[in-house]
Amino acid sequence: EYEMFLRNKPTKNLIERKVVLRKAKNIDAKEIAKQNSIYFDMKLNEEDVSIPDEEEKCGLICYIAEVNNIIIGKVNISITNSIGGIYGLGVLPKYRKKGYGREILILSIEKLKEKDTKDIMLQVSVKNKNALNLYKSCGFKEVSTMDYYEIIK
Repeated sequence: EYEMFLRNKPTKNLIERKVVLRKAKNIDAKEIAKQNSIYFDMKLNEEDVSIPDEEEKCGLICYIAEVNNIIIGKVNISITNSIGGIYGLGVLPKYRKKGYGREILILSIEKLKEKDTKDIMLQVSVKNKNALNLYKSCGFKEVSTMDYYEIIK
């Protein structure tokens, strides 16, 4: 995974605002789990459903992305020591390649900047070229690489 930081203002601003980010509610928990299983190639497990109110108590705020009241994706943001974090950003497959990911990203940056964050960071899989290109095009720079290894016994 690459850890990336926003080093200046996003290089591309929004012309149209079609996406609305609304704070996730507890009734969105299964939708969030379903989306996570899609974005992160995980098995959907009913026992592992995260409850947005509980996550927020730990500092992670989940937003549901909607266009015309239709759920098209999600994103999580957090702030730790004045550093904003963007996590779990995803757009459902049938809504990809329409600019919604860029809108979600920029709206997330705006929400973090409203909270006076010093820096904004995110992490992205090295294999996720589309996301990597999006983040770079919006002003994020790679600052470190994290390697994960699986120990096989």
